[in-house]
Amino acid sequence: MRTPEGEIRIDEKGKVSGRGAYVCRSRLCWEQAIAHSRLEHALKTKLSTQQKGQLLEYGTQLPDGEQDGDKA
Repeated sequence: MRTPEGEIRIDEKGKVSGRGAYVCRSRLCWEQAIAHSRLEHALKTKLSTQQKGQLLEYGTQLPDGEQDGDKA
């Protein structure tokens, strides 16, 4: 999610104020959302290399396959 201050962060609970994006909780979905600029489009911002790296690092802890109903 992108906070009103422009910070990019992960909000698993969906409670923080700002612009969010739903991405399924699988490593593959997460990687594709970053690689194909889907997060940038949804968040209406350009992600820095550092931000992309941090988001990809988070994605490494997610399961490999897509799980129905789970969103990040």
